[in-house]
Amino acid sequence: MQNLAGSGIHSPAISARVHWSKLLPIGFSTPAPVSSAGGENVFRRGSRPLNLNPALQEHQMAHRVCPWWIGYLLASPIRRWLSGNPEAMLAPYVRPGMTVLEPGPGMGFFTVPLARMVGPSGRVVAVDIQPRMLAELSRRARKAGLIDRIEPRLAHSERMGLDDLRGAVDFALAFAVVHEMPSPAVFFGEAAAALRPGGQLLFSEPAGHVSPEAFSMEVKSAQVVGLVEISRPLLRRCHAVLLKRV
Repeated sequence: MQNLAGSGIHSPAISARVHWSKLLPIGFSTPAPVSSAGGENVFRRGSRPLNLNPALQEHQMAHRVCPWWIGYLLASPIRRWLSGNPEAMLAPYVRPGMTVLEPGPGMGFFTVPLARMVGPSGRVVAVDIQPRMLAELSRRARKAGLIDRIEPRLAHSERMGLDDLRGAVDFALAFAVVHEMPSPAVFFGEAAAALRPGGQLLFSEPAGHVSPEAFSMEVKSAQVVGLVEISRPLLRRCHAVLLKRV
């Protein structure tokens, strides 16, 4: 879905514009591509192989999702300079061996650091609706030698499709992506079901792009499905809340 942070949301008329806040403090993608008999890249949606053909997948995108090509800017080293160190931001929540869920990973600004942090025994499930985002994320992960820890998943624009992860996720990161979702309530319902009891979700939106009132409404959607607010982390130019499944 992504995403500025991975992935922001824009109407068709302004889809090529990026609010500056999206580039500040840090942020939907299928398992790593495998080669088909014909040699073309294939991702998997659940257990079913999916042809990675952007033209065939374009119809899945919600109209507010940021253009795929902006992912290059969002994953660039400049963003680290503007936003700070993603490892430092995530260190209080991520430990080796964890299963991490990242909706809207874009091209991997958080995904690659998360893969380093979970170590060889952990995994990062990166869920996006844009095949081009996932393809570049996978390329970056292979270059970093971390592709075996990352499971990119191509989602539909309506749902992430996480039935196989029910109760298996230790930590989820939703950075600058929920406002792109067709339904925050559906997203939080899926995320809550994927989290194990005690699992945490760090949810953040860019303050210059999402109003405090809109953020409060999103938090209420999370609370309705049983996620409990633990704290309000201070992230530069962001609204942020740490939620837990009880």
